[in-house]
Amino acid sequence: MAARAFRRLRPALGPWVRPGLGPCAPPSPPAARCSHSRGKERLETPSANKLTDIGIRRIFSSEHDIFRESVRKFFQEEVVPYHAEWEKAGEVSRELWEKAGKVGLLGVNIAEHHGGIGGDLYSTAIIWEEQAYSNCSGPGFSLHSDIVMPYITKYGSEEQIKHFIPQMVSGKCIGAIAMTEPGAGSDLQGIKTNAKKDGSDWILNGSKVFISNGWLCDVVIVVAVTNREAHSLAHGISLFLVENGMKGFIKGKKLQKMGLKAQDTSELFFEDVRLPASALLGEENRGFYYLMQELPQERLLIAELGISGSEFMFEETRNYVKERNVFGKKVAHIQTVQHKLAELKTQICVTRAFVDSCLQLHEKKRLDSTTASMAKYWTSELQNRIAYDCVQLHGGWGYMWDYPVAKAYVDARAQPIYGGTNEIMKELIARKIVYDK
Repeated sequence: MAARAFRRLRPALGPWVRPGLGPCAPPSPPAARCSHSRGKERLETPSANKLTDIGIRRIFSSEHDIFRESVRKFFQEEVVPYHAEWEKAGEVSRELWEKAGKVGLLGVNIAEHHGGIGGDLYSTAIIWEEQAYSNCSGPGFSLHSDIVMPYITKYGSEEQIKHFIPQMVSGKCIGAIAMTEPGAGSDLQGIKTNAKKDGSDWILNGSKVFISNGWLCDVVIVVAVTNREAHSLAHGISLFLVENGMKGFIKGKKLQKMGLKAQDTSELFFEDVRLPASALLGEENRGFYYLMQELPQERLLIAELGISGSEFMFEETRNYVKERNVFGKKVAHIQTVQHKLAELKTQICVTRAFVDSCLQLHEKKRLDSTTASMAKYWTSELQNRIAYDCVQLHGGWGYMWDYPVAKAYVDARAQPIYGGTNEIMKELIARKIVYDK
């Protein structure tokens, strides 16, 4: 699967793709190595030279490594130099989206027959990881490709798929999903946005908040109540595809956030928006079911961003303490610092093993909601602990915005909140523990 995707990607990637592998860790004794499914031995993160090395972890192949090199180069050349400017603007450029589309970085895990790249889950996970390693949270590629697009390909009509997916893969149509409202966050059954039938059309009214990609979006999946008489609101929710420019669809201000400053996040308002019957995504009143089906992937994505962000912060901090002098010696030569680094690396590597296991389960369609909730809760909490300790190890410089750990620190804070708060994650995990089926 990865090979097919890579063959399709290679012409677009052009000179970015080198025929060899990326910089792998030096050879280690056999006891420290793990056997890859194709027979090649690969280091796992505890034995690697750096946690962010290319060529490590048994879930990947040499083809994945080549793809990772190209993705890393894209972020370093097309995102990193401009990210500070986008932080001030509160959004990335549309040009970046089209560049990502041209080199095949959007819709990687979407089937070819739907207009996607046709790569495996591990290929799209590489994009999640490399964005975290670049410390550039602005581009909403993962939301667009791995949350919004799957709703359309799994539940949409053939016409909806043909209309939206090719344009979304090209980066010319940016997608968003609107669940959260001013009075309804993790509790989706508390939403007030509603759609009422008017002949064959629907009339949509309501508002949404904290919508990532909301300012730039060309299409947004809106969660709305369509049957208030249902015995449970979960049986009365539907999803709608609302396109930019529709009368009554108003984008509010870009929200000023603590972190994730280059990621456009906005309010959305719907005032008597008339939607044709063809705007309904999937079946009427089945929206809550669809949301529950897709939330494990969203939570796995958050977990991947969390552990990858932790790996990035650790490597930044290790480099800093090895260079910084205090009391006539390197900070890294102070025993308490060494012990702290040992703690951080151990926690990160243990968590990485769990997240990679979740990736393997999800690739086989076996990742359940409880396990995904564990991954999201654990990694986002760890990410914030790692961020705190890494800033502390930087001293005063860690508090300066010019230092990558400062930005990573504030960006990490959203992770335990979105995708369902960690308190909700614990509720979901606990249900499986204490209640019989």
